[in-house]
Amino acid sequence: MSRLTVACVLRSGGVYDASHVERLRDQVAGNLGPHRFVCLADCEVPCERIPLETDWPGWWAKLELFKHDLGPVAFLDLDVTVQGPIEWLRDAAACTPLAMMRNFRFPKHLASAVMAWTGPRPEIAEGFDPSLVPQWRQRPDRWGDQGWIEHRAPDAIRLQDRFPGEIASFRRPREASAASIVVWFGPVKPWSAGGGNAHA
Repeated sequence: MSRLTVACVLRSGGVYDASHVERLRDQVAGNLGPHRFVCLADCEVPCERIPLETDWPGWWAKLELFKHDLGPVAFLDLDVTVQGPIEWLRDAAACTPLAMMRNFRFPKHLASAVMAWTGPRPEIAEGFDPSLVPQWRQRPDRWGDQGWIEHRAPDAIRLQDRFPGEIASFRRPREASAASIVVWFGPVKPWSAGGGNAHA
């Protein structure tokens, strides 16, 4: 298999900036062997940059990832905490057609904070237009980008099923202490809850 690419996305003007890309880059580097780290961004970032091609707002910019041929790729949100070995992401990227984490609140549905696939998958982004955003604000099955992706790839492999214990919510400290990736969501962020590596 080709070298794994770890990707993130930064749309400027929101709550994230280049320092969050640097944080994620360093955490991945400390927990993964040889890899390529890239960021799809509309601003300067401290790593290899792939320019965003659209003006899709906020998290919708993630859909651009599927247009690129990055080989085996794992995507991580900028606010996840990588705190343990993530070599398993190489196997996750080999899953077909797509691997995504289960939504913690609605486990029958998918969440896009952690994803892996071997690209490109342009059909996932195909047909999206910002005018559709108001139609994708209904929990749980039409909630933002992750709802869109789930509708386009309903047969996606659930990462927690294939790699149990590797992904945990920050709201469950006992599980999070043993996980390699801790997922944060809502207004609470790791850097405001005790540091970049905090999980509780």
